[in-house]
Amino acid sequence: MRASADLSNLSYLVVDDNTHMRSILRSILAGFGARRIHEAADGADALESVIDRMPDLVVCDWAMAPVGGADFVRLLRADGDRMVATTPVIVVTAHARRPVIVEAVRLGIHGFIAKPLSPAVLYDRITDVVLRQQRLGRTLGNFELRHIRQTAAQDGACSRTASHTPAARTGAPAERPQFLPQPVAYL
Repeated sequence: MRASADLSNLSYLVVDDNTHMRSILRSILAGFGARRIHEAADGADALESVIDRMPDLVVCDWAMAPVGGADFVRLLRADGDRMVATTPVIVVTAHARRPVIVEAVRLGIHGFIAKPLSPAVLYDRITDVVLRQQRLGRTLGNFELRHIRQTAAQDGACSRTASHTPAARTGAPAERPQFLPQPVAYL
């Protein structure tokens, strides 16, 4: 059973170097009722936009030029302003190999979706992130490898990649998120 949430009051930043993909993501978000959707063509533009506009959620491609998703998330998480550093990021990419997923999780993403993109899966990820942020407060990423396995199995994508991570093989716990004290209400 899916949790439902009013996503219309959130502001979004869509980051992709492909204009057509940005348009698709924008249309999907508008279908969820979103009214405040901003765009960036790469990680550098995205970082500037996050600092200027303070979106509630970033939907970001991984493989972009000249500044890719990994560099964007790394710079975002290193920012001195806690509100900027804890901006939720969902990665949407065709590069859903194990090393990419593990690196993204270690950098502090909040969600991961393999392309081709389904609006229902994007809605579920956004809702999940928003509800976790309400419950736990802003974090530097609270997306765990265990969660990747569960959601990938439900989606039928990436399940073999996520289940072969070092933590999954050894039974070691995934790295715990760093929680910040101030909860933020999104809805």
